[in-house]
Amino acid sequence: MEFRVLGTLEVSGTDGARVRLPAGRARTVLALLCANPGRVVSRDRLVDKAWNGAPPSTAVTQVHGFISALRRVLGPAAILTSGNGYLITAGETDLDRMRALILRARSLREEGSPETAAGCLREALALWRGRPFEGLGCDSLETAADLIESERVTALEEYAETELALGNAAELAAPLAAWAGQYPLRERLRASLIHALLLTGRQAEAIAAYHELRRLLSDELGVDPGPALRGLYERILKGDHTLMAPGGASTPAPAQLPAAVADFTGCVAQVDELVSALSHRTPAAVAVVAVSGIGGVGKSALAVHVAHLMRADFPDGQVFVNLAGTTGEPVSAADVLARLLRDFGVAPGDVPTGFDERSARYRSVLAGKRVLLVLDDARDAAQVRPLLPGSPACAVLVTSRAMLTDLAGAVHLGLPVMAPGEGAELFAKIVASYRAAAEPDTAAENVAPYAGLPLAIRIAGPSLRCRRGRVPAARAHPRRRVRPACHRRAARAATSRGGLTASSARSARPTITLIFHGADGCRWRAGRPVPGLGH
Repeated sequence: MEFRVLGTLEVSGTDGARVRLPAGRARTVLALLCANPGRVVSRDRLVDKAWNGAPPSTAVTQVHGFISALRRVLGPAAILTSGNGYLITAGETDLDRMRALILRARSLREEGSPETAAGCLREALALWRGRPFEGLGCDSLETAADLIESERVTALEEYAETELALGNAAELAAPLAAWAGQYPLRERLRASLIHALLLTGRQAEAIAAYHELRRLLSDELGVDPGPALRGLYERILKGDHTLMAPGGASTPAPAQLPAAVADFTGCVAQVDELVSALSHRTPAAVAVVAVSGIGGVGKSALAVHVAHLMRADFPDGQVFVNLAGTTGEPVSAADVLARLLRDFGVAPGDVPTGFDERSARYRSVLAGKRVLLVLDDARDAAQVRPLLPGSPACAVLVTSRAMLTDLAGAVHLGLPVMAPGEGAELFAKIVASYRAAAEPDTAAENVAPYAGLPLAIRIAGPSLRCRRGRVPAARAHPRRRVRPACHRRAARAATSRGGLTASSARSARPTITLIFHGADGCRWRAGRPVPGLGH
């Protein structure tokens, strides 16, 4: 038995013959049960919804009668009494089939089978006969119909983009024009229509389609098209030849990774471990890797370095978000979701206002995409969870001072302080590699006060390099002791950024002995602490 709700309510038997349903409100009761497949609908809810909140005194008795009448035509086992409610137990709905096909199509796209995915979407869309529950006059069913129709429009958008990527613009242009007319405010559909027109040599019509939507948005909502559609229009005006390739009208993939540091040093084992964890993704779950460690130990630099190494594996985007978890004003997950939706082409006016809806839309937008998400400076797992994509083709790299042990399924990596040799190597790259290489013991002695923290070494190193250049070596005293401000700045800055504990901050208070060898240059040696620093 099959229940059809994508249009007027219909039921067909096992032989395919259409079942003659009772007239009147009994059909509304059946539709309410079909709208909640696999769930018990209480008698009180049926009474309330079937009469739009104003039931007569005989409503309970009437519902009993409706259930009996439906069982006579559907079979006694078709509707089960469960407690104080009822449950459809026979057959399936076309709504269930549509949803299953859409989910299957998304999985196929992730697996790299767009042709089969397009076929599934085509089959899902063919089940649509009209507005769900049409003609029943039930407010609750009207709300359900709105949600179902929204699912259908999203499927239309995914189908259009899949077919365009396959190079089927000529066959798609006419249906797209009809869909864009049916849903005139859906910018994603309009973008696909514009692209299809471009690919079929109809640039003037593509520009006209953009201006038509712009006027409509201005007149009805007082807003302009979103950044994705505006960007597409600007690319058309500039004659961007990449638009003539299938898929060329889509929103450019975000490429937000900060520049990697040129003198990145050490962490060889950690880099290998992170690359391995991000590379070996499972077909059922998104890969999540969490890097933890004290402030200043190099978590962000490591994450960015690895993310750059992995860029080619995530062609649909590399996103970087500073969650500001240690600033006292961490960024809310809701604000991050809104930004990410805009980054992936959702018009600002189309970003859902509710948190759950925003999170669901985010997962839908990333479905089938290969995106690397770097979440830097997370406060805790609760800040991270809503930002995890649902697509197993994506991966997430998180940094936090806390070990996010309650982030389910994550691979955890604790980042230690730099080994003395690695600190000396970083110091050599920043300050004076030719002198540090010649005097490795002196270089190691210089980085020792900074507790193996790359941040502190980076703060002090450039100041030391500049100071060496300002001191005229030929006139310097053979063993002149100075107390450069760079150590004070390094210790204070590292402490203010949380990189040093109280004990290590006290130890990071050296002076530096500059030992000059004529005009040949200088080398550095740690001296005694600077009084008053770090208290």
